[in-house]
Amino acid sequence: MDIELILKDKIKMCLSLDIPVEEIEIEVPKNKEYGDFSSNIAMKLCKKLGKNPFDIACSIKDTIEADLIEQIEVVKPGFINFLVAKPYLFD
Repeated sequence: MDIELILKDKIKMCLSLDIPVEEIEIEVPKNKEYGDFSSNIAMKLCKKLGKNPFDIACSIKDTIEADLIEQIEVVKPGFINFLVAKPYLFD
């Protein structure tokens, strides 16, 4: 199971833009306090959407649906941190 690809697809579905999945960056944070995966997509899209990156990130958090996500945290200026449910990490 490619969790990064699943997260990219889920983020893309939350956006009302036709952007390639390749433009959505998912990283493994160096500091585990920030979750299992992180994305800066809200900051990349703020100029294009004319919105605050924190608001974009919160909107993604509020609309994303995925069983594999245990918790989502939005951190200023607009990072989205994902904590993946443990069964999916070892799948």
